[in-house]
Amino acid sequence: MLMHRISAALLWTLAAVVAFAVCAVWIADAQRGVVSAWVILPFFWSAAVLAVVGHHLTQWLAPVIGHLARRKSLAGPRGSAELPG
Repeated sequence: MLMHRISAALLWTLAAVVAFAVCAVWIADAQRGVVSAWVILPFFWSAAVLAVVGHHLTQWLAPVIGHLARRKSLAGPRGSAELPG
């Protein structure tokens, strides 16, 4: 299952990079003053892909963040602290 998740994450990231690259090429071509309506398509696809990657990344990091939150030390004196007197 982990291999499936890793390959899915790599494919989504690759799709985002390709969509951004296509968008960047078209935007660079727009320096002449004319922007094609087709520029919008890869821009929104790349935004959607990045949203999916962000969603999956938060799902993968949630158990780690929860584990770290449970391991926080409680408020109070440290174990090596001594009382005065």
